[in-house]
Amino acid sequence: MTQPWSGSGEALTPVITVGAFADLQRTRAIGIDRVGNVWCAADAGLLRFDGSALVRFGFAEPFAATGIAAGPEGVVYLATHEGLLRFASGEFTRFRAAGDRPLTAVATSPGGEAFLLALDRLTQARHVLVFDGHAFRELLPGVAFPPGLEITCLGVDAAGQLVIGATGALALHDGDTWKVFRGLDRSSMFAPAIDAVVCGPGVLWLGTPAGVYEYRDRTFALHRTEHPVTCLCADGDEIWIGMRAGGLGRLRAGEISVLQPGGTLLPHEDVTALVRGTDGRLWVLAGGEVAFIRDGELERLPA
Repeated sequence: MTQPWSGSGEALTPVITVGAFADLQRTRAIGIDRVGNVWCAADAGLLRFDGSALVRFGFAEPFAATGIAAGPEGVVYLATHEGLLRFASGEFTRFRAAGDRPLTAVATSPGGEAFLLALDRLTQARHVLVFDGHAFRELLPGVAFPPGLEITCLGVDAAGQLVIGATGALALHDGDTWKVFRGLDRSSMFAPAIDAVVCGPGVLWLGTPAGVYEYRDRTFALHRTEHPVTCLCADGDEIWIGMRAGGLGRLRAGEISVLQPGGTLLPHEDVTALVRGTDGRLWVLAGGEVAFIRDGELERLPA
């Protein structure tokens, strides 16, 4: 089912200092760990916010982060162009993918298993990897998941199973087998690519250039947006929607409302990441700047 790879890692020792909110300028990735800390990868380094104070981790060798996700409690994974960075027991270790392939996305199961996309620099093909905390395994198309998918993103369903978004297709587990949806469903045509997958109770939400697909009870429904969807974040029965050049939206009771950048504190109209904190705050990454929504109000971090 998989191809095992070496799991040797390289210990990294950062310089730890007190961070400032100004360090969050030009943030490229944001994530939440299982105890509620907010992690941001910015030009100034890696920063962790515990709700009151920022800690900055400065590394001698810079890295280009593409995603941050929670592993098991006490563990954080950062997908980067220079490999996978694991934070565990207060220490950082870097693991490089075979062929020194850059990692372009990371999604974790409720148990903390990490699924990653690795880019082949020569062919531009994407490979699916699994990291168990110590070693990579490659999932082989046609063996571990259906072949013929031009993969664009990864997600995890409520059972911890891998969900694959692709150009013109979606692959997910249906019991013990895979099911692939291509082209037409009963309501409308798939958009050219699926760019975000989020799981809710009994539902999958898919972000596409045409809007948000809702897959529930084996049926698809499309909630159209005026701008391409880049990211999603579940909030109970609601979905927050980040859009390219369209700001922030919210899908509630089948209706989409849009929080326009003009006249608000939203940093930029290009929203690239949304994460929900354990304290209820929704963190928004827009145009490389960070803001959050608390009790329905959008707030900017102090300078």
